[in-house]
Amino acid sequence: MSEVRRRLLQRLADGGAHPGTAIAAELGVSRAAVAKQVARLRAVGWDIASGPRGYRLSSGQVPLDRRVLERGLAGLRGRIASLELLDQVDSTSSHLARLAPVDDGRVQVCIAEDQSAGRGRRGRAWHARPGGSILLSLAATLPLPPPALAGLSIAAGVVCAETLIAAGVEGITLKWPNDLLVGDAKLGGILVEVSGEAAGPGRVILGIGINHDLGGADGEPEWPITDVVRSSTPGGIDRSALAAALIASATRLLEDFRHHGLAPYLSRWHGLDGLVERPVRVEGPLGAVEGTALGVAADGSLRVRTENGERAFHSGDVSVRRAS
Repeated sequence: MSEVRRRLLQRLADGGAHPGTAIAAELGVSRAAVAKQVARLRAVGWDIASGPRGYRLSSGQVPLDRRVLERGLAGLRGRIASLELLDQVDSTSSHLARLAPVDDGRVQVCIAEDQSAGRGRRGRAWHARPGGSILLSLAATLPLPPPALAGLSIAAGVVCAETLIAAGVEGITLKWPNDLLVGDAKLGGILVEVSGEAAGPGRVILGIGINHDLGGADGEPEWPITDVVRSSTPGGIDRSALAAALIASATRLLEDFRHHGLAPYLSRWHGLDGLVERPVRVEGPLGAVEGTALGVAADGSLRVRTENGERAFHSGDVSVRRAS
């Protein structure tokens, strides 16, 4: 994003109306240049209204503030190798995958206002509202073989849920293996990608997407969505501060997981499990299986009681829905 465009967004971040002439004078550009930058921001999804009193940014869209991010991460400076704040990117995880890895245990972080090709599990697209979502990824090299990292998405779900709860989001549950829900509506998701030789070390890219303020959008009947604004106490939760808290929690998780693995997170998952003892339908390459979810096993797999006995399912192969 150009510096003029970023400063324009910051000026509109308070939600008030600002005359184009005043913005032009403040930014040191022409009135026409302001109109041109507004048009470009609108083209990528920023909801900027114009009227007699000037330009106004939708109350649900607040640009990320790098100062707030850095303040929230001040205690972790030694663990973070880089922090990139981007206007738009194809995918924060794809962006980190293109970078040369850092092999000293520190994490590389990318956070974006918008993604043009955000990804979820099994190749699904991840759609978000510019300025209304938290879209971030962390990359690290851990001294573990890829199979030992299989439960990382479970642990990541736990720490993300706990971070959101601590910030004031209410009613969160976890849907195996990587969804954060409020009721039956999706609040966010996690995507963990692991690469490396069989004996290690493993290169991990941990992607987190959280709906912060979707402007009242409810998704489709089969895939309802919600956001932080609708799921938290009145007064709101600052998007930049919440993003910093999620980055901090994920950074600590990557350090802890290398030493302790999944075990410390299992009981915490069980306390947030939104599927346990509920009927589920598990769909995979060999067809669908229905049964009752029994929770998560020690290796992070989903335990399901079927009419033919208990089975375990692994996240890379299947998707799960609540059965009617």
